[in-house]
Amino acid sequence: MDGTPGAPASLWSGPDGPFAHFSPTDICPRDMHNRFIPIRRTVRIVFQYLMASPLTSDPYERDQLFQTILDRRAAILIAPISTVALAAMVVYHTSAWWPLLWVIAELVLTAIRWKVMVEANNAPPEKRRESANKLLVFGTLWSLLLGVAIYLCMASGIVPLIVVSAIIGTAAACVVTSRNAAMPRHALLLLIIIAVPFAAGLAGSPIPGMTVASMLIIPWIASLYLFIEQNHASMLRMIKAERRAHTMAITDELTGLFNRMHFAERRVKLDSRAPPKAGYCFLSLDLDGFKEVNDKYGHPAGDSLLRAASHRMLDSVRLGDAIFRMGGDEFLFLLPKANDEDCARIASRLIETMTAPFTLPNGEIVTIGASIGSACIDASLTEAMAVLHAADAALYRAKADGKGRHVHAAA
Repeated sequence: MDGTPGAPASLWSGPDGPFAHFSPTDICPRDMHNRFIPIRRTVRIVFQYLMASPLTSDPYERDQLFQTILDRRAAILIAPISTVALAAMVVYHTSAWWPLLWVIAELVLTAIRWKVMVEANNAPPEKRRESANKLLVFGTLWSLLLGVAIYLCMASGIVPLIVVSAIIGTAAACVVTSRNAAMPRHALLLLIIIAVPFAAGLAGSPIPGMTVASMLIIPWIASLYLFIEQNHASMLRMIKAERRAHTMAITDELTGLFNRMHFAERRVKLDSRAPPKAGYCFLSLDLDGFKEVNDKYGHPAGDSLLRAASHRMLDSVRLGDAIFRMGGDEFLFLLPKANDEDCARIASRLIETMTAPFTLPNGEIVTIGASIGSACIDASLTEAMAVLHAADAALYRAKADGKGRHVHAAA
């Protein structure tokens, strides 16, 4: 059935990354290019390490963790307000020029980060994973600028600057523990980038006693990172629970196949594809003789027969095909990238495997069969429901013609 999304591609090495169509040999000798290879490899490893979760390597769960960062993107709009306020105070007390550069850099980084996050939020999962690399870089640069500004304020010895910069630094660290908990290793890096200049500024402050205060940074970082780990674990538990709940909601409890609810979701996705839609076909299948077995041997025997028949169905389709139990002994097959010949081949295999004898839990051996109707999307059938109705009509013809056969809806 449907496969699991692949592992996230790196921004630096992915097919759509900035280095995908670029060779350093275009601007530098080959020996210099060879020297860059270990550097690029190291950068890629560092990025993958910082982005990875220590608790899961599942691509879906990692993507959902990253989605929590995108959902909290409004927080980055608050930072420039604090930056401008602190920069104005620095100019007022010292007449220094560097706050102006800090404000400009802050606004540019905020605009870039916001743009990347908005684009990532509207992009498919594989594109969001690529955007994570960019956000990691720009988020680190933002923290570095904040750390430098806090150091300069702390080292100035001016009490108002020390107090306000301490408040802003603490607030930024608290935001990191919540917003960036999806990537705990990167969050720890951001805390260190903010806290180390904070401590260095305290240690270098002309105000007596600040050196002792700077030593509190170590337990401060440790306690915040503990909170990050707890927040990360809590996020992951919620994602896993939501995933289990959704899986249960779209799965038929008896057979383990997809149910009618999931077909409704897939139908919407099929119809939402931009024309021309990728070719797909539906197979509508009824089990012949199932009602007689169910009536004769009881519902437990009928349930066992449905489970066994479902296993045979799964063994008869291609990787990527989806099977839905629509109710009772009615099943629907979605065949992506299929045509009339694929329908005929899979239907023949299904009819053959369904006619083989089944052994019930009580030892009784029974024989049933299958009637199948199929239809494919084409110029006259442009919507999923139209294709489904055509497949159902073909199934009725197959049953009327004597059952145990396959009828394909002609274009």
